Amino acid sequence: MKTMHKTPKPTLLFYCQHSIGMGHLVRSFRLVKVLARQYHIVFINGGRIPEGIEQPENIQLENIPPVGMTADSHVLMSQDSRYSVEQAKQMRQQSIMRLWQQFKPEVIVIELFPFGRKKFADELLPLLEAAQQDTPQTKIFCSLRDILVRTRHDQQRFENKASTRLNRYFDAVLLHCDPAFATLAESFKPDTPLQIPVYHTGFIAPIMPTSALKTAREARIIVSAGGGSVGNALFQTALAAQAMIWQQTKLKMTIVAGPFLPETEWQALKQQAANKKHVTLVRTVAGLLPLLRQCEISVSQCGYNTTMELLQSGIKALVVPFHCFGENEQMNRAKRLQKAGAIQLLDPSVLSPQTLTQAIIELQQGITTPHALAMQGAEKTLNIITKLSNKSHYKPPLAQKVVI
Repeated sequence: MKTMHKTPKPTLLFYCQHSIGMGHLVRSFRLVKVLARQYHIVFINGGRIPEGIEQPENIQLENIPPVGMTADSHVLMSQDSRYSVEQAKQMRQQSIMRLWQQFKPEVIVIELFPFGRKKFADELLPLLEAAQQDTPQTKIFCSLRDILVRTRHDQQRFENKASTRLNRYFDAVLLHCDPAFATLAESFKPDTPLQIPVYHTGFIAPIMPTSALKTAREARIIVSAGGGSVGNALFQTALAAQAMIWQQTKLKMTIVAGPFLPETEWQALKQQAANKKHVTLVRTVAGLLPLLRQCEISVSQCGYNTTMELLQSGIKALVVPFHCFGENEQMNRAKRLQKAGAIQLLDPSVLSPQTLTQAIIELQQGITTPHALAMQGAEKTLNIITKLSNKSHYKPPLAQKVVI
């Protein structure tokens, strides 16, 4: 039998591991802020929480020893100097199972795995085994962004294993996007058929502050790159182009570096910008959305959360996706958005001060196309989890279920 809780709400255990940037954490925080309306949230965080990020107040945050990966080689590294990777991973597994035993949650939501995070399987599979054997059986969901990466050298074998694990342990996949934008079948093609339902929740977007809706736009460009860990090339190019941009457009420039931009790169940016007029450098902001509402043009990468902020703000947006071997998700997303007329795309392979300046001139003179994408993903996710957890016979509308 399940352990009695002090809280009158049922418990939902949410696992999130962000390894390079902070996109997975930001999206998960936005989601659990809504899930907490009906659940007591125990949030297991496996990475560093950067300064300036808004943490939901209505959840129980459990930080386990942080582990991340290098952006280039994807090698695991401990982000706490007191522990080796091996020590951190052992402590993490013990903490996860302790929390399971303490709360015996009615619902478990795991972000990305098994579509990714295979290096963390040794701490997740014991949890999934325990949850599956519990009585009554815990409902288990995978929380998944819109587009997956498909560039692994063993892609087919990886997808077959993921499908097998989904069929064995999970009750459903919650795909956080509009089915008109992307479906799971487009980026997940296992030989082993998926036997559990896939629910399109709509995108998980930030809530626009009421004060920002009344803000007039300033003749300013805002340049950002999510957490900033792989944003230096974009920032350096924007600074190099700033004089040309000002001469052609009379747009001021604000660069939001992000908390994960290496300190040496941040200091180099400050030196480069020291004698430039009409340039403002900001290390971190509590939220980018209000700034996007205040500015005329955005230049950014194309991560999931940045995309949501761009779409919510209605700003004229130019994206330069992060793109390298093993990481094609942002480029895929950007191409779809450009086809829909929501943004303009500048391929990073041709990024230069000249191409950036020309793209901004064209964007300033163009017209923004309104989008019709579903953006209430957090509320829809809550509705789906609640119904599936309380009523085993619940079936979604046909438009929300994908058969692979």
